[in-house]
Amino acid sequence: MKHFNKLFVAISLPISIVACTSNPKTIPINSMKKIVWDLQIANEYVLDLKTKDSTINVLKKTDSIFNVIMATHNTNKQSFLFNYNYYEKNPLLLNELLDSTANYGTKKRDTVVNKLVPTSLPIKK
Repeated sequence: MKHFNKLFVAISLPISIVACTSNPKTIPINSMKKIVWDLQIANEYVLDLKTKDSTINVLKKTDSIFNVIMATHNTNKQSFLFNYNYYEKNPLLLNELLDSTANYGTKKRDTVVNKLVPTSLPIKK
C-alpha cells in the first residue's frame, strides 16, 4: 500500500503542477473588446448567410470563423473562454467590457460611415 501511495504522489504531483501552470494567459479588456466585437460581427454575418442559404451548417461556419478570429487576435478558444468566464463572474469587469465593446463598435461604424458619406455636401446655388 505504501508503494501505491508513493506511485500516486509521483504521478499526480507533476500532473497537478502542469495543470496549475497551464492556465490560459490573461486577455486585457482592450484586447477582449476587439475579440468580442469581431465575434458579434461574425455572428451577424453567419445569421445573414443563413437567411440567404438555408442549407448552410451554422455551427460549422460559426466554429470556422471563431477559429479565424482567435488566430487573428493571437489567442485560442480555451484562453478566450477562460477569460470571458472570468469577466462574467465579475459583473463590474463584464460591464466595463461590454461598454468598451459597444464604444469600440460605434467608433468602427462611424469610421466606415464617414468614409462612405461625405461630411459636407456641396450646396448648389
